[in-house]
Amino acid sequence: MKHRHIGIKHQKMLVTEIRSTTYVLLSSARIRLSVNRIRQPTNMALKQTVLVIIVSVFVYKLTGVFIANTFDGSELIGKNIIITGASSGIGEQLAYQYVRYGANIFITARRERRLQEVIEKCRSLGTSKQKYGFLSADMGKVEDRGKVIETAMEFFGDIDQLILNHAILPPVFKWSGTPEQLEHLHVTLNVNMVSFVHLTAAALSSLRRTSGSVCVVGSGSGKIPTPFALEYTASKFALDGFFSGLRYELKTAKENVSITHCFLGYISTEAGCKSFDKIMSMYESPNKFLIDHLQPGKPEDAAQAIISATTRRLGELYFPSYQMIWLTSVIRSIFSDSDSLFSMEFAKDK
Repeated sequence: MKHRHIGIKHQKMLVTEIRSTTYVLLSSARIRLSVNRIRQPTNMALKQTVLVIIVSVFVYKLTGVFIANTFDGSELIGKNIIITGASSGIGEQLAYQYVRYGANIFITARRERRLQEVIEKCRSLGTSKQKYGFLSADMGKVEDRGKVIETAMEFFGDIDQLILNHAILPPVFKWSGTPEQLEHLHVTLNVNMVSFVHLTAAALSSLRRTSGSVCVVGSGSGKIPTPFALEYTASKFALDGFFSGLRYELKTAKENVSITHCFLGYISTEAGCKSFDKIMSMYESPNKFLIDHLQPGKPEDAAQAIISATTRRLGELYFPSYQMIWLTSVIRSIFSDSDSLFSMEFAKDK
């Protein structure tokens, strides 16, 4: 694949993103500058702060467009990649795109038949020199986690990239602390967070030998709390805490293993669309503009962004950029009463 450069097409894409960002900011963030409650100097300082944040995110986005359009993937030829949660959605697209870049892949998920189908398509996209392996495994089981890493290393040797993409989506409901909800919390944390740690621990010695990379495919729910999916958002926040700390420890020890955490927004996978619709249905007066105009990102575009960020050894990725996960999380960290800045009408008692 040849290098691509920013031209008129990409400039237009950037303008469209900026407009989308502005609309989503006004619609979902609803930043309220109350003249009656805030004195003029404070009000002016607040406006200046918000302006600085917005300008910063535009520069960040422009840099991201440049990076995304100069990545050619040539460094992935012959690399050994493990992908979890690869039977559908983003994980499936990751498998296809890694193969197109010339990498060897080992994929895992619970549904063996779907894994076989994904591998067959991978074979048609790649070459006879590449390796294509799979293993059906349940990430809720400790023994399966170790087996994935062990089997993958027997299949193609040391690991260059470990892509942790699996997750479960618990039911959407208002939290009341019932025994059933507590059980959902335990299961969700085990699969969505603890299994990521176990897999990384099992692969770390190999990744040290290859100066490899770990990619944590997370969610914007790990930066911005998501009502009515508290088990899920708790598991995603936990990922950020653990892997941000691990990244710091590895850097401090001068170990050449990178950690890339991908904070994904609304993506048009089957599971993602169902979850978004269910959460919106919990609100008495959901934000109609947001529902009608928030365009989900495409799984194949998310996969491309993940591969680029991981291979470039970036610390964090926010995708899609126009959904403003990064900007919203920054605003939340600045204002002590951030919940009042991001509001919809309160929820139905479900």
